[in-house]
Amino acid sequence: MQPLAVHDAWSIFAPEAVARVSSLVWSLQAATYFQWGLAVVQEQARLDKELSDMASLDVDVHSLRTPTEVTRVHLVTLPVALAQDALARAHEGVVSLGGAGMDVLLARANRIWQVQNTVSRDGDPRAPVVVSAVLASVFLGPVLPPDTVTLYGIRGLRRRLDAMG
Repeated sequence: MQPLAVHDAWSIFAPEAVARVSSLVWSLQAATYFQWGLAVVQEQARLDKELSDMASLDVDVHSLRTPTEVTRVHLVTLPVALAQDALARAHEGVVSLGGAGMDVLLARANRIWQVQNTVSRDGDPRAPVVVSAVLASVFLGPVLPPDTVTLYGIRGLRRRLDAMG
């Protein structure tokens, strides 16, 4: 498995070395803090479960205001050492911010979670940002957006999401 292209993915840098999916925690974070529903699609990842070192999965997300309008989002996870392009770009983001604490968070990263930025034609373009925000809030890691060289925390992602409507 290869990492997603840096320009087509939101990259979350997590301190945890293992790929653990807790669908209940992810779902609660999405609903409580972002007013979105989130459900892990793959049966093997629905419970608090450790995935293989390199894994991919899909999640279905929807605004709680429009629960019938579901968008499927694809994500992958792998050790950060295998995602050198994303790591190099994240270091550029740290420099652009002058550190701002993101240097410390990035130095602790052992795993990367990448959320594919493209959605289907009728999908909600906010969905990848929501999934990235949920993962950032769960793993407490910085997020590299696909379209600019910077790093976001949860507050920056929330602002970006609010600007999208």
